[in-house]
Amino acid sequence: AFTDPAKNGWLGCNAASEGAEYTDDGGNKGTWLRLRPGKDVRISWRTAGVEHSTMVDAVFVEKDGKTGITVNHARIQSRDEADGLRKACGDALAILKTKLESA
Repeated sequence: AFTDPAKNGWLGCNAASEGAEYTDDGGNKGTWLRLRPGKDVRISWRTAGVEHSTMVDAVFVEKDGKTGITVNHARIQSRDEADGLRKACGDALAILKTKLESA
């Protein structure tokens, strides 16, 4: 889904490639740091209005025809920031699920 142009838009940007920068409609931005299809993804993430970047790792595991995703978000500075990122991540994953199921 990250590297397939047909699935773009769920994170607010085009298909990913390592080293490419992205910006979403909310003004968040970052860089695709690592893409290993079927395994994992690493991005830097800078929330709009926040001075520091955080690191996001997503690991994919297939089991019984379904794919599980574990997301780890590091370098978060405050509880408020963590709560906002948790909600945003949940929303983004829900959008991705909908896009993949309708494909």
